[in-house]
Amino acid sequence: MFDTAAQVAGAACVVVAASLWGEMKARGLIYRLRQLQQFHQGLRLLDTEISYTATPLPYAFSRIGDRIGGPVGGIFLQASRYMQEGSDKSAREAWVGAIDDNQNATYFTREDRKVMEALGVSLGLTDREGQLQQIQMVSGELEYALEEARRERSKHERMWRYLGVLGGVALVIFLI
Repeated sequence: MFDTAAQVAGAACVVVAASLWGEMKARGLIYRLRQLQQFHQGLRLLDTEISYTATPLPYAFSRIGDRIGGPVGGIFLQASRYMQEGSDKSAREAWVGAIDDNQNATYFTREDRKVMEALGVSLGLTDREGQLQQIQMVSGELEYALEEARRERSKHERMWRYLGVLGGVALVIFLI
């Protein structure tokens, strides 16, 4: 009797663990989409900061990071800290370093990070118009990434959830 109860409890644990794994994968798709939207909002805010208020880049990043919050805001805040601490880092190096430092806190793909890193190409090197053009270019690329993330979420979110549950059940059947 105890042996059967232990087997049922073990099988339940396997199914629950596999279901949680599937749920984590599905939520990763949701979080990626949300973080891309937050980054897009950050780009719009940066565009405003540069074009209308002419705020220096470190302060603009700091204000944007405070406003957005979360891991995406952390990228802006970290870039601001790098630029303000008086190191010899250029704005591009500070921006790429901030993206790298926050890599594990975000759900961005390698392609997403490449788009984000493209923002650093002209930061602090060109005049206001050059920086605004770079922001617009990155914003256009980000629109494509957002659309791709929406498609991926609608296509794969349910699949990961079902795969977790059914994979757990299949594993239990295999082990029995």
